[in-house]
This record gives sequence, structure tokens and C-alpha cells, in this order.
Amino acid sequence: MERKTTIDTRGINKNAQDRLNKNVDQMAHDIVFRKVTSPLEIAVRMFTLFEKALDEVDWQTPQDLVDVFKSIGEKLTLKDRINFVVRNCAERMIRIIKDEIENVTES
Repeated sequence: MERKTTIDTRGINKNAQDRLNKNVDQMAHDIVFRKVTSPLEIAVRMFTLFEKALDEVDWQTPQDLVDVFKSIGEKLTLKDRINFVVRNCAERMIRIIKDEIENVTES
């Protein structure tokens, strides 16, 4: 029996949270059962998932968004520790946000 994942979604309404958790669960299922095998396909699906999260999360600070993305990355990385594409995509997205935070605060 596959365990469902729950994403850190403090700034998100219940319906959006359910949709996001469903998307993460589907991605986790596809990773575990090797329905996605190509690194390119995994990366595209990861960034599509981040885009959906960005659209649905009502974040107040950039750190809220980082926390949601970090939670998604951690949940999916736990499903496939051997495949580094998931972890790398999550880390890159978080780094992009943190770099933008730094750029804005320096301005």
C-alpha cells in the first residue's frame, strides 16, 4: 500500500492543498513504478509541478514559497533516492528563488 504524501501548505486553501497533494502523489507514484524514466521527462514534470504550486499557493513571503517547494522536493526525493534528477530540480528551483530574494534585498 502506497503512503500518501502531505505537502507543507500553510498558505493554501483546502481545495488547492488537495489538488497539490494529488499532483505530488501522482508524480511519486509515477516515479516509484517507473512510469517516467527519462531524466528530461522527470525534469519537465517536476517544473510543471512547481508551476502548479506557484499558481495555487497563496504565499505571503518568498520563504513560504521556498518551504512549499522544499517540501515537494523532500517528499519526491524520498520516493526515489537513486535518481538525482528530482533532487537536483528541487534544489535548483529553491536556489533560483533564494537568488531572487537576495537580488531584491540588495536593490
